[in-house]
Amino acid sequence: MVNVPKTRRTYCKKCKKHQTHKVTQYKKGKDSLYAQGKRRYDRKQSGYGGQTKPIFRKKVWKIHNGKRFTNSLSLVFPSFRWDMFVCKLPLCSVLVSKSILSLLFIT
Repeated sequence: MVNVPKTRRTYCKKCKKHQTHKVTQYKKGKDSLYAQGKRRYDRKQSGYGGQTKPIFRKKVWKIHNGKRFTNSLSLVFPSFRWDMFVCKLPLCSVLVSKSILSLLFIT
């Protein structure tokens, strides 16, 4: 488990100066039901005939050094919301801690 500080003072492109940013782990949004691929897949799946597209079941035997997480930085003080994404970190797991120490990026 790797500790990551909850806040980080770094450069903001909008304010053009260093500001305090809140650090959170980036999470993927919900998939749209109206995307072209999803509509095509649902149409093909409807009716008789079972599963029409292959489902990937092969195990990956490659050794991973840890999953890469993307951290999201959002401004704390100003009224407008501005999100910035930090490069992916190869970490086993991320724990956002209360300490205000500098982040250690492992690349």
